[in-house]
Formats: sequence, structure tokens, C-alpha cells
Amino acid sequence: MSIYRLDNGFVFLFYEKETTDKESKILSDALASNFGTGPFKKEQTTEILQYAFNYYTERLIGILNTKTELRFYQAIFFLHEITCHFTTKFPNK
Repeated sequence: MSIYRLDNGFVFLFYEKETTDKESKILSDALASNFGTGPFKKEQTTEILQYAFNYYTERLIGILNTKTELRFYQAIFFLHEITCHFTTKFPNK
């Protein structure tokens, strides 16, 4: 994971291409097994997006249930605070 600290104090994290490719494949396979490979109807968009959201929510909860270190939760809180500050300062960016 690459971490960039900008001059204005913001921090951005980027995952390596291998990680995003792996995660994209995992989600794509899960979507294909539940919805097929398309083409999809416009009405299915909300259902597919809800499935993807629930999929990653369950994965995150699984990770959180295994973490007991305070530092992990401090890092999550820090990243959340930076995200909130950034979206407030630069809405719709």
C-alpha cells in the first residue's frame, strides 16, 4: 500500500495493482455467481450495488472481529477523520 502525504496535510492511501486486481476478481466472481454475467437490466443496478456493499461490509466485520490492537482502531479512526475533513473542505471532488 502506498501512502502519500500532501503538502496541505491530507493523507491518501493507494493499494497496489495486484491487490485491487485480486479484490476485483473476488467481487466479480461473487457478483457473477449471484447475478450472472449480464447484460443487466437498469432495475437490477440497485440490487447489485446493495449486494456489493453488503459483501464488503461482511468482509470488514470479519476483519474487525479478529482485531484487538488499539493501534489498528486508532488508524481507522484517523483515516476516517481525514476523509471527513477532506470531503467537508472539498465537497463533490
